[in-house]
Amino acid sequence: MDQDEEEDDEDDDDDDAEEEEDEDEEDDDMAEIDPAAILPTSRRTRGARVDYTSAEALSKAGLTEKDEDDDEDDKMKD
Repeated sequence: MDQDEEEDDEDDDDDDAEEEEDEDEEDDDMAEIDPAAILPTSRRTRGARVDYTSAEALSKAGLTEKDEDDDEDDKMKD
């Protein structure tokens, strides 16, 4: 490669870097956050304990307390 070709390659690399910077700037133009989507402090869900074994949860899932995992695939054969 001669010197002119090397300079052209360097210019191409600079153009690629500029295009990436432009893409980053476009990502920064996010729409304003809708305040209605923010939960008030009294309704936080993080850290809340959920009892999936309660009668209410089981009934919503259509299960009963006596339901067991009866998969025949799990049984060991001698």
